[in-house]
Amino acid sequence: MSEHIGRGVFDPNGLLLVLVGLPNLVWPAGSARLGLHLRSFGRTPSSTVEPADWYVHATRLFGLVVTFVGLSWFVSGRPPFP
Repeated sequence: MSEHIGRGVFDPNGLLLVLVGLPNLVWPAGSARLGLHLRSFGRTPSSTVEPADWYVHATRLFGLVVTFVGLSWFVSGRPPFP
């Protein structure tokens, strides 16, 4: 209990994780498309590339996990890992 003296209960690092995870959860296709574009720098564009369905689902799952961990970290004030 003494570790929280002079410090609020909420941890802003958890809020940062929520801000990273929430767009992946809400707009997984757009986030996946952005990831494909960022990884394709330096290549000559032949056409627009759409992400595969599994990649969009994996992006949504990533967003769900990161948002959940961020919310629990933000509310508890402690990181979820030691």
